[in-house]
This record gives sequence, C-alpha cells and structure tokens, in this order.
Amino acid sequence: MLPLPEPKPLSFVVGPQIELPDRVLGAPATAEEVDALHARYYATLQELFEAHRAAAGYPDATLVLKHD
Repeated sequence: MLPLPEPKPLSFVVGPQIELPDRVLGAPATAEEVDALHARYYATLQELFEAHRAAAGYPDATLVLKHD
C-alpha cells in the first residue's frame, strides 16, 4: 500500500471572463489575434495573482509565466 501525501490547503480565485471578438468566434483566428488574446490572458493572471497572493499566504511570491 502506498502512503498518501499529507493534505495541503489549496487556494484559487476565478477572474473575469475574457471576451472574445466575434471575428475569433466565427472564423479561424490569425496568429496576431491569438498572440493578443494570449497576452490579455497572461495579464489577467498576473493581476489576479497580485491582488490575491497575500491572502493566499504568499505576500512576497513572484508569478513566473513561461511561454514556449
């Protein structure tokens, strides 16, 4: 029998929905449109992290987002 890991508290937040332009919803997006939406998504993640990191117990943490 394998030992179970010790339970750890988990915190998460849900941010606002990222609105997609009708053009993206109705037809294939261009690389530029995808890049712009990706940048908005990363910016929203950063804002959520900054707004809630202290309450989650990580007041001095830094969010690192990598894109390959």
